[in-house]
Amino acid sequence: MYGDFSRLTFRPDRHFSAVLSQQGRVQLDADANENTAVLLHQMRTLAADLIGPWGAPELHGGFDIRVVEEKGQITDLTVSPGRMWVGGVLVENAAEARYHDQPYALFDPKDADDQLPPPPFTVVLRVFERTVTAVEDPAIREVALGDDGPDTCVRTEVVWQVTATTVNPAGDALGDASKDDVKQGWPGWEEKALAALGKLEARAFAAPSTDPCVLDPAARYRGEENQLYRVEMHSPTTFTWSRENGSVVFPIITMGGKQATVTSLGRDDRLGLQLGDLVEVIDDRSVRAGHREPLLRVLDIDRLDGVVRFATAPTTTTGQDPALHPFLRRWDHHEPRQPGDAALAADNTLTVDTKDWINLEDGVQIRFEGGEKLVRRPGDHWLIPARTATGDVEWPKDTFLPPFGIRYYTAPLALIRGTKLEDRDDLREIFKSFFQS
Repeated sequence: MYGDFSRLTFRPDRHFSAVLSQQGRVQLDADANENTAVLLHQMRTLAADLIGPWGAPELHGGFDIRVVEEKGQITDLTVSPGRMWVGGVLVENAAEARYHDQPYALFDPKDADDQLPPPPFTVVLRVFERTVTAVEDPAIREVALGDDGPDTCVRTEVVWQVTATTVNPAGDALGDASKDDVKQGWPGWEEKALAALGKLEARAFAAPSTDPCVLDPAARYRGEENQLYRVEMHSPTTFTWSRENGSVVFPIITMGGKQATVTSLGRDDRLGLQLGDLVEVIDDRSVRAGHREPLLRVLDIDRLDGVVRFATAPTTTTGQDPALHPFLRRWDHHEPRQPGDAALAADNTLTVDTKDWINLEDGVQIRFEGGEKLVRRPGDHWLIPARTATGDVEWPKDTFLPPFGIRYYTAPLALIRGTKLEDRDDLREIFKSFFQS
């Protein structure tokens, strides 16, 4: 999750059941957020244990898939309204949707990549959570507290997308796979996919010393402030990092050519935009599609008019539609300055190197797990709290950890073997609704 957090402390392997406040103590965002995460974990685990990996209730169940056929060709699909549970996560569809007109997926029926494949194919429900800030949803702000309202809490939103695939859970062509083949193979396929994700290790740099009894003064976190570093995959071979968990953003008013006009340039020098900074252009469409833009280098800033000029022009129209809540996200990496710094890629991101430790800044280093068959997905990320009091990062020693997110949950909805009604197999698990209302 993006956000101005001190740290995210929930760990399911610690088995905490609640977070209890004590009188007269300092209130921390981490405690409140951990309490929410504990309760959410309990609820979703219970739902998954009772319902299974996926299921739709007998009453008000949704996501029933129907084929729209014209002249013997499948032109579209309909998705019924209602509820479904995937991996313990509640997913809701408020109204009947078409495949090419979903609320959280932006497909173009004229684009070959977005067209439905010929049968046989499996219709899949893909679910994940995203962070929604006041930049992306201005209604979050409380205007009664001042002009535009303060930026207080962020929200998380369950995003669902219906997609189509001609591949079965084993990764082979679907062929003549049966309904049971797909349903029985699905959970194992998800577990296998998660196990293949590349891991990362972090530390505060242990500088070499000729005396084993003397700790080099450089062997520590040397930053002046506590930070929550975010390391995020931009592509399977490149990454970015932020010292503020990617929370430094600048809402776009207009954008075109090599410049953008933003509503604000930041609260101060630390959280503002400076010459030479690298920014990513983002909007609702790019978030939903999981599309990542090349990073743009800030060439000039007109602070009076809020105009930011870039060294190069964006390659797409991302950020140009105000209705899609566009903004710039600042990333904090830079060109290589010393041995151990990551190389800058053509799109201004950093190149993954699995051979050795990679410098971030102020003594913080990371190392990617090596392995040719490992998968690194855009959006996979890790959070590294760095603390001035200890001069260290909060990370288990000598341990590679899997990505902290994004966690995707999937469920098969239907097996489409042809254009007729009898050529459709419903793959949803239907469970009994105990309370009829």
